Amino acid sequence: MIETRHVFPEQAISEGSAKEAKSFHQATREFQRSLVESALVENGWNIVETAKQLDLSRAHMYNLIRAFALERADASCKIA
Repeated sequence: MIETRHVFPEQAISEGSAKEAKSFHQATREFQRSLVESALVENGWNIVETAKQLDLSRAHMYNLIRAFALERADASCKIA
């Protein structure tokens, strides 16, 4: 049996995401996590450079890394 989702997968995706509506706070935190993580990767996990790029203090960067439980791909360098 062919269903609408088989013919129009984009519509099924948008309907699925509508059911999983996020609060403003949740969406903002997900965006922040994504932004910080991608900036860290882009800068080779150089905290000082990433903080400058995002116009944040180094201490705040460390707080965000802990809050979002971010870790380097190579586990040899962990944040204390």
